[in-house]
Amino acid sequence: MSSVKQFVPPGHFYSPIPSLDEVDRDAERIFSMPKVLHGIEMNDMEQMCLLDQSFRKFYEEMPFEPNQTEGLRYYLDNHSYVYADGIFLYCMLRYLKPKRVIEIGSGSPHV
Repeated sequence: MSSVKQFVPPGHFYSPIPSLDEVDRDAERIFSMPKVLHGIEMNDMEQMCLLDQSFRKFYEEMPFEPNQTEGLRYYLDNHSYVYADGIFLYCMLRYLKPKRVIEIGSGSPHV
């Protein structure tokens, strides 16, 4: 049992933590991936090429470290925007080179 006091129990509407009983019960539905998403072209091969040909280079150039580093506002091992989030956002921004980025829904502060 966790010693951390929780606002609501796992599985509750307001809890980010799922009920393990519900996950076990619905495991097939939750973890099975459909082969086709009707109306959405996934372009699997193009995505893999993008990952391998462009994102690999950007990943190798990425300046971020797991822990806070002087001169950088972002670090990978944080509670709000973890490794994969930061890595893929960095790669997408480098690849797309947008003139402007608008942040919507920055989440809530870690308490």
